[in-house]
Amino acid sequence: MVPAIINRFSRFVFDADQIKGGCIKFGAFMPPVKPSVTVGLMALSVCDSASASETEIWQDGSYVEAMRNRTLLARADVSKDVLLVEGLAFVPDGKGFARHANLLGWHIDKPKRQQVAVNMAKAAALVMRP
Repeated sequence: MVPAIINRFSRFVFDADQIKGGCIKFGAFMPPVKPSVTVGLMALSVCDSASASETEIWQDGSYVEAMRNRTLLARADVSKDVLLVEGLAFVPDGKGFARHANLLGWHIDKPKRQQVAVNMAKAAALVMRP
């Protein structure tokens, strides 16, 4: 059983190559280089899972799975405290599902983005889909 992270967000994982040895790889936290159509900035889509039950989180994941037409494998839970350290903003928008949010404030420099993604992966707890 994975220890619960208080005040967390979750990143849904669809690619098996983003999981290795029971850990999440940093690629799962790399934002798409193309700016988000909805926010006009480089954004990483996440779920605000802080006050959600396990069932609610997986229901949100199932919604995203259907929208992407891809199989949901797992999720990576990360404390929102990491965002403060990394200088990212957590911006809920409820688009698609009620707990949807974007991580904004990504650096334009790819090596700096990668370092933030590495730090998030190190802080993450991987939760495989039941």
